[in-house]
Amino acid sequence: MEFNNNYLLFRQPGTGIFFGADVGGATSFNSLNFSTAEGAPDNLVGLQSDHLQVLLPGEKTMEIWENVGGSGFPLCPRRQWVHELGCLNGRTMVKCDNSVFWVANDYTVRRFRWRDAHPH
Repeated sequence: MEFNNNYLLFRQPGTGIFFGADVGGATSFNSLNFSTAEGAPDNLVGLQSDHLQVLLPGEKTMEIWENVGGSGFPLCPRRQWVHELGCLNGRTMVKCDNSVFWVANDYTVRRFRWRDAHPH
C-alpha cells in the first residue's frame, strides 16, 4: 500500500494490476479505479510512491506512472519510461537521498534518480 496525491494505492499480487481507493478515502473503492502496468507487462512485486509519482516494480521491468488528473482513475504511464530491470522483491525498495534504491532481478542494487526519468 502506498499513498500518492490523496489516493491510497494497492497492487493485486500475482498480476500487473494496481488500484486505488476513492480520492481521499480508505474504505470506498470504485471498480473502475484500476490499471495494469503496460510498457512491458509482468507481475508487479511492489509499489513505491515518490516525488508525487508511482514506481511500479515488476519481476522483469519497472514503470513510472503519474497523476494526470481528470475523472476516473487519474494515474497514467509516464511516456517513454520503462526500465529494463525489475525488482527481486518490492520490500527491498527504499527511499534515500532523493532517490529510490532496490535489489534488482539480477541481484544487483540499483538506484533510481528522478533526473534519470526526464528524457531531455
